[in-house]
Amino acid sequence: MSGRHRTSGNGDRSQPEGCATSTDVLTQIAQAETCYRAFLVSGRAAQMLQAAPGLGTSIPLLFIQCEGMAQSATGLAVRGDLDPMMPESGFDLDGQFTLFSTDHSNAGEFITVNGWVGTTEILALRQGASFKIPAE
Repeated sequence: MSGRHRTSGNGDRSQPEGCATSTDVLTQIAQAETCYRAFLVSGRAAQMLQAAPGLGTSIPLLFIQCEGMAQSATGLAVRGDLDPMMPESGFDLDGQFTLFSTDHSNAGEFITVNGWVGTTEILALRQGASFKIPAE
């Protein structure tokens, strides 16, 4: 992955750099689960999951924050090209991908993101039964 991607960091400077507090971790996982549930009931979830077999199992479902673009957003990367260097790590966040976000609506919205324009931070990932915070 390029240098424009980073894993979840630490906003609490009383903790060592790179260490999230347990409250931060629980909040991020709760936000990811809420977004995931909204995605599953959206009208396009079945289409997106069919287009990317293995999404959430063999292909990690990434809960990310995108910044530095026309609009910043947090959500799930649900469509795009797989990362050419590491396809097992999910979608290429330097390319164009689709983000499902509940930032502005509880029902969620699909946003086309041009990853080369800004930065992305992986807040959580789902590869199996539940979300987890990625290792640094």
